[in-house]
Amino acid sequence: MAYKNGDCPHFKEIKVVRAAYGFKLLFKEVKQKDLDALRGKVVKYLGSYRTFYRYNSGERKLTPEQQEYISGLFRQFGYSGELQFEHYQDIISFT
Repeated sequence: MAYKNGDCPHFKEIKVVRAAYGFKLLFKEVKQKDLDALRGKVVKYLGSYRTFYRYNSGERKLTPEQQEYISGLFRQFGYSGELQFEHYQDIISFT
C-alpha cells in the first residue's frame, strides 16, 4: 500500500526487546507448599503445560509484558526478591 500523507496503515515499528525463557531460577526458592499452586497459575496464564515447557526450554520466548505478569504472580505469593528467568535474549519485535 502506498503512503498517504506520510502515513501507512501497515507500518510496524521495529523494536528490540529483552525476551526471556527458563523457569528454574524463578522456582528455585519457592516453598514446597506454594509450588503446585504457583506453577499451576503460570501454566494457566501460558495456556497449557506444553506451552509452559516450550517457554522453559527456550523454544518460545516471553515478552517483557509476560515476564512482568509472571513476576506479579510470584509477588502475590510473597516472593518479592530478585525474580530472574534463566536466560535472556534481545529479539526484534514488530509491534
